[in-house]
Amino acid sequence: MSRLALAILAFPLFFQDLEESAVTTACSTTLAKGFTFSIQPTSTMFEGLPKDRAALIGSAFKGEFAGGVFHASDGVYEVFGANGRVAIRGAGEGWVPLDRFLAPIRQEIAQGFTGERWNRGNVTKARKAVQQAIQIAHLVHRGNPDWLENVGGAFKELKRVGVRKVDGKDAVEYEGDLTDFAAFRLVQGPLEELVKRGTLVFQNVSGVGEILLQDGTVRLLHGRVGAKYSIYLEEDNTRRKGLGVLDVVVQITRVGETAFDVPKDVAQILETK
Repeated sequence: MSRLALAILAFPLFFQDLEESAVTTACSTTLAKGFTFSIQPTSTMFEGLPKDRAALIGSAFKGEFAGGVFHASDGVYEVFGANGRVAIRGAGEGWVPLDRFLAPIRQEIAQGFTGERWNRGNVTKARKAVQQAIQIAHLVHRGNPDWLENVGGAFKELKRVGVRKVDGKDAVEYEGDLTDFAAFRLVQGPLEELVKRGTLVFQNVSGVGEILLQDGTVRLLHGRVGAKYSIYLEEDNTRRKGLGVLDVVVQITRVGETAFDVPKDVAQILETK
């Protein structure tokens, strides 16, 4: 094969590498500068489960990241995280390490299950504990901006598709198919308490994503995942099946302008200076 033919074949790969490099650099820059963010999940999943649907999908919340520390709150729980550690508190409570906070909740959950199925009888406490654990997992999983660190490897391929306006200024739009790992992580990551038991199962998971870059930083991330799911309900221990789509939109603002104080008790838990 001639050198010209090889060059023509390599041409698309060259631009793909450039696009991935631009996104990776923007993610690193955004993390280094610090930022404020909002998380907005919407979904067509679990529509037949009115009791549990809101907990399974997760609620909208805001957070911030600066100096290697993230901070987020959903109005019920508040978390700080850094160095692989998380400090959490509920309304009117003090700060404690995440594992310590979750310990009694997990005990309640364990009492409600035999394997993947709910126990017979009254499992109200276990059901409430599951919802608490999932709500906290949504906050920690989505509130930790390590999703910016992993963006580069989350796509099978990235393509520049156009330009959109963000706050009146041009932003470059990239999109692509998510890897299987990234798609599964997006849809089932916060639902570990049910997934690891086999109570909730996702299959045929696939996804797409888009990123907006402006002035060398990230302004928006949008992941969309479709999947089949099945879940045991506590009322009758029958497995309900369905399919649907989960969208999670992350809007990023105040890049380089975000700063916040870390409480002394939190700093001790996170072992930050």
